[in-house]
Amino acid sequence: VGIGRDGLLVVRSTDGLSLKDQASVRQLVDAENRDRLALYREIAKANDFGDERVPEIQGIFAKTWIQKAEKGWWVQSENGSWSQR
Repeated sequence: VGIGRDGLLVVRSTDGLSLKDQASVRQLVDAENRDRLALYREIAKANDFGDERVPEIQGIFAKTWIQKAEKGWWVQSENGSWSQR
């Protein structure tokens, strides 16, 4: 799992996981991404921004989370390439 350039989590690989564990990982990542998207929408709403500002808010969070990623975490650069902190 890594932090995508859009601030959402990405399942990078499920190699070596059982089908049950693969499903669990995908469900957890999907749930976290739903929460993150809801957060971005709520921040826009609380600041009286329209929905068109949600991507801007998402971008701010993405940059912050990528900058604060701990050593060993996977992050995606603006050009789409992946690296480990």
